Amino acid sequence: RTPERSRPADEIARLGRLFDRSPSFAAIATGPQHRFVYANAAYVDLTGGRPLLGLTVAETFPELVELGVMDILDEVYRTGAPHVGEEVRLTLRDREGRETVRYIDFVYQSVVDDEGRPQGIFTVGSDVTGRVRARREERRLLNELRASEQRYRAVGESIPFGVWTADAAGLCDYVSPSFCEMLGRGAEEIKAIGWYDRLRDGSGPQALAAWRRSVETGEPFEWLQRLTAGDGSEKAVLSRGRAVRDEEGRILGWAGINLDVTDQQEATERELMLAREVDHRAKNALAVVQSLLRLTPFEDRESFVESLTGRVDAMARVHGLLSRSRWARPSVGDLVREELAPYDRTGAGRVRVDGPPIDLNVEAAQPLSMLIHELATNAAKYGALSAPDGSVEVTWRRTEDAPGSGLVLVWTERGGPPPPADRGAGFGCKLIDGASRQLGGSVVRTWSPDGLKVVVTVGAD
Repeated sequence: RTPERSRPADEIARLGRLFDRSPSFAAIATGPQHRFVYANAAYVDLTGGRPLLGLTVAETFPELVELGVMDILDEVYRTGAPHVGEEVRLTLRDREGRETVRYIDFVYQSVVDDEGRPQGIFTVGSDVTGRVRARREERRLLNELRASEQRYRAVGESIPFGVWTADAAGLCDYVSPSFCEMLGRGAEEIKAIGWYDRLRDGSGPQALAAWRRSVETGEPFEWLQRLTAGDGSEKAVLSRGRAVRDEEGRILGWAGINLDVTDQQEATERELMLAREVDHRAKNALAVVQSLLRLTPFEDRESFVESLTGRVDAMARVHGLLSRSRWARPSVGDLVREELAPYDRTGAGRVRVDGPPIDLNVEAAQPLSMLIHELATNAAKYGALSAPDGSVEVTWRRTEDAPGSGLVLVWTERGGPPPPADRGAGFGCKLIDGASRQLGGSVVRTWSPDGLKVVVTVGAD
């Protein structure tokens, strides 16, 4: 394969490593045969440690072929439309070869290049076996509670989520202590006025209407709501209620629970956000690599490979930094130190970094990283870091004291050789200028007998 053809696959694998430490399982399969090129630890653990990389999905999971999984993968690869599975039941073998039943939520997301051509399928999801089993346990508890009101109340007061009962007319007659604690109200107050006034999304009337329909029809009640808890925090709460009937099917009353599903909702939102972010980053990274392939001067094979590898590695380092921070805003100091670490491994003080804590916009991390990489590369080849006694100092500050203002970064070289005659004319300098424009700023270079000084301004975040 040519480098141009292998590069998209390399970048997909590099992006996959963003999920190495994620609690969600993730895998990437490429090509129409769906051949595994990446699987994180959670995915390997879920599948019992069976061999994955280099094998197709059909070769690795023959038991899934009969279930139609290959048809789904083919459809996602062909159309680009994602496929979402919820609480899908799978029978898998664990590391000891024993069969185990798992339930999973997952998304198959097509990964395409910048021209829209399919490259593979990105899989991300969560093992929700615990959630399914918890729901079954919930049903079991409710069935048992029909037999004995006293037993029901004993269980209701001992479990950590909210439990409530209502009479046949739908009027609340019991709430558990944990439910009172969740709402920050007494039991009598809740029984008198309910909890719908606590809803933050204005859905109180709709929730109350849904409850009344269930009381009239006997159908199960279920409502996912966001409400203000007693401590002032916002919680996602799932309310579920079932009719309690006698032997002839007449409704005797209602029993229900209120589950705090805030963590589950936030985890789902994070998974979807990460999946969208990975797709977006994959397209951007592929576009940047393709540009570098086209624009990097080819003087000879060795220098071409060295230059291109260094720039791609700079991209990888900033992606690693973002991954470790879970795609939060990276700090300028962390980014600069990450790029300059290879040039001061002996601790001789040839590189000095100093500046206040300043966080960058995520979108600004890659161009600033590329800019620092090119400055360091030039210094190592032609500037201060090419001389035994040369040194580099990097400082930064806000242009103003007000939040949201721009950034000034100063690169100062000392003790290097005299400046070259064709200074500022190389491809690396052009990349520096391009990165500064992408950051909404500018670059000013000053050559003096002491060495090169570069002042980089970055636009306001």
